Amino acid sequence: MSTTCASCTTLINKKSPGVQCDGFCAASYHAKCIGLTIDQVNLIKDCRNTTWMCDKCRNNDSSETGLHLTSPGTTIESKMQQQILNFMQDIKCEVKELRGTQADLIKSITFCTDKISDFESTLKSFNDQIKNIEKLKTDNQYLTKNVQSLNKKVSDLEQFSRMNNIEIQGVPDKKNEDIYKIIDTIHKSLGIQITSSMIDSAHRVASFSSNKPKNIVVKYTTRRIRDDILSAAKVKRMASTSRIINIEGISNNLFIVEHLSPGNKSLYKKTRDFATSNNYKFVWVKNGSILIRKDEGSNDGARRDKFIQVVLERVEERSTKNRFPIQLHRC
Repeated sequence: MSTTCASCTTLINKKSPGVQCDGFCAASYHAKCIGLTIDQVNLIKDCRNTTWMCDKCRNNDSSETGLHLTSPGTTIESKMQQQILNFMQDIKCEVKELRGTQADLIKSITFCTDKISDFESTLKSFNDQIKNIEKLKTDNQYLTKNVQSLNKKVSDLEQFSRMNNIEIQGVPDKKNEDIYKIIDTIHKSLGIQITSSMIDSAHRVASFSSNKPKNIVVKYTTRRIRDDILSAAKVKRMASTSRIINIEGISNNLFIVEHLSPGNKSLYKKTRDFATSNNYKFVWVKNGSILIRKDEGSNDGARRDKFIQVVLERVEERSTKNRFPIQLHRC
């Protein structure tokens, strides 16, 4: 409800605010009519302990109007100053807290920055280590290939050094035996005329089995002589119904084979095991190569008399995986 100013008799509204006397008259006045600012009027209304009385009600004098407070010795200005001081004090405290918070925040940021720097340094170290590992891995693969190549060359050289040799198996050991006499007897039994000048050396070698006699290794001066001995031994063995060579006074279970290197001997055994488990009928050795064929009628897509060569390194490489996957070559 609109009221009028007791001083200027115009309306009091939001645009021209005023204050009401708390005295007996209860009259209202514009702020400007009693010399107050709008902020002072708002302060009077907002403060519960602050009231205003016109001079008429206070002094029973209607000639002037004045501003008074019910609290003795308290003026609006002093109240405002106190509130301003309190406000400033609050701001000061908040600023102090903010400064403390800012300091903590700076410490946290500094700590996080240091951690990020440490992390970046650690990450760089890890990246360097990964690069080193990759380099080592590449180097290791290269060295592994070189080692495999060198091992293959050594194996080939070992086998090549035995290309003029035969190995005689099944000849019992005898005290004070004459190896060359035994070999001469075997030559005569095979129908081969071999002079002592054709033999470079002959000796027994250790056997893998303690229950078997030591084998005899004979080295001839040429590979052709060795091949003639192997061919004659095959003819004699095939002529026997038992497929064994029996030489009286020497052995009743004689075998003459190519002299294989230790690695190829092991591989030959693995190949025979593979042949047994996979129904391959024939396994043999020719010029240091281990060969295999399924059966008599096996032509492997070619002629019947072709044989299948087992790639040595494939059998050797995968023999530890409980199977012998082989790569077949047609010859």
